[in-house]
Amino acid sequence: MSAECVAERSGDRTEPNGPVRRGALLGREREQRELADVIDSVFAGGTGVVLVRGEPGVGKTALVTAAADGAGKAGASVLLGRAVAFEQSLSNALLQVLLLNLVDGPTQVASQHVSTLRLALGLDAGETPTPAVLASAAVSLVDEMSTRAPVVIVVDDLLHADESSAAVLE
Repeated sequence: MSAECVAERSGDRTEPNGPVRRGALLGREREQRELADVIDSVFAGGTGVVLVRGEPGVGKTALVTAAADGAGKAGASVLLGRAVAFEQSLSNALLQVLLLNLVDGPTQVASQHVSTLRLALGLDAGETPTPAVLASAAVSLVDEMSTRAPVVIVVDDLLHADESSAAVLE
């Protein structure tokens, strides 16, 4: 399943009984439903991609973060990362954000691909894997994870991703 969700500023809103609560996603029912439909598809064994686009400040981050939180609470393995412009010159910066806990931390997974990813992320010394080998290892790791639980990958501000991470995510 593939979808595009457009986040637009909907103006100031008030609840029937008073002001808007901080953190509420009022007026986002359509966008939340579109994201939930894709996540439901993943839980049903399918795959999905959603591009959330909109002007700065319209709530895209809040929208995708809420969707990621919901997916995690429902039992999905959630890989959440945010690309930042100042890391564009660092190879695999976004991949490190997404995968670090899986290859070096308390939630490390047992996989034959971990050593390749650790080399690519600069955690181990050795020959850096080629982009094709890195992409294969990342996809294989996510595939292995998906045998235990649905996997939801959320990347905020993908336009700022470093070139090598963006190539793997494509």
